[in-house]
Amino acid sequence: MLSEDLFRSRLEATVASLSYWAPTIKNAARVETRDDAGAWRITVTPHLRTACALDLTIRASQRYDIGIGGERIEDIPVESFDVFVPLAEAVAEGDVVRRRWVTPATGAEHSVETIVLLPGGAIWRAERANDTIARLVPRDDCICREHRFPPYHRI
Repeated sequence: MLSEDLFRSRLEATVASLSYWAPTIKNAARVETRDDAGAWRITVTPHLRTACALDLTIRASQRYDIGIGGERIEDIPVESFDVFVPLAEAVAEGDVVRRRWVTPATGAEHSVETIVLLPGGAIWRAERANDTIARLVPRDDCICREHRFPPYHRI
């Protein structure tokens, strides 16, 4: 965990970088930011309905919540501030894959994996499992349904 001063300094730099990035997508998405007492939030809603929305909240507790393409992951420790700007850029570029793993017999959702391909080959990944199904059916026995999101700016 970072000291409070160092955390605040890195948060301010990240907020400035994301605020600088936001106008680059203004013709393709609506961007809203909010600075509350204990958290900073950016919500990006693309004009293209099939593109991937992004909702990021970084809290003073050195944890963050993120919504990507309809999936929400909460209370993640901030390990590095270096991921947030590339993550937002990758989402806007359409470098997001959502994999839904379903059981072959019933089509019940086993788990959902969200993968963001960051510049330079790095990957940001999160997974949410349906614990009831996951206990009964191994993921290797499931069918993967993959969805790729288009970029905000269409050529």
